[in-house]
Amino acid sequence: YWSMYNSQNQLIWLILLYVCVLLFFVYTFMHFNIYQVMITYDCKLKDLYKNSVLLALGRAPVNLILMILSLALFAALFNYLQPLVAVFAILVVLFGFIRFPIEFNSARMIQKILQNSSEEK
Repeated sequence: YWSMYNSQNQLIWLILLYVCVLLFFVYTFMHFNIYQVMITYDCKLKDLYKNSVLLALGRAPVNLILMILSLALFAALFNYLQPLVAVFAILVVLFGFIRFPIEFNSARMIQKILQNSSEEK
C-alpha cells in the first residue's frame, strides 16, 4: 500500500495501510489473551476470537506498553550482545521472561472479568 500511495499519490492507499497496521496490532494483542481465554472459558472458536478482540481493545494501552517493553528488551539484546548469543538467549531464557508479564496481565484481567460476571449472577 505504501508503494501504491507513493506511485499514485491517492489517499485511499494510505488509509488502507493504516487499517492494515491497526489490524496487525489488534491481532497481536489478541494473542496476548487468546491462550488464557482458551484455557479459562469453554467456548467455540468464534466466541474465543470475539472475547480476545474485546479484551485486546479494552486493554489496548496496557497491551501496547507490554509490547513496547518486549520489543525494547529484544532490541537491547541484539544491540549489546552478538547476534548468535542474543538468539540463543532469547530461545533459551527470554521467551519465558517476556511472556510472563503478558500472561500475568492477561490472567489478572480475565480473573477480574470472571469475578464481575459471577457477582452479577
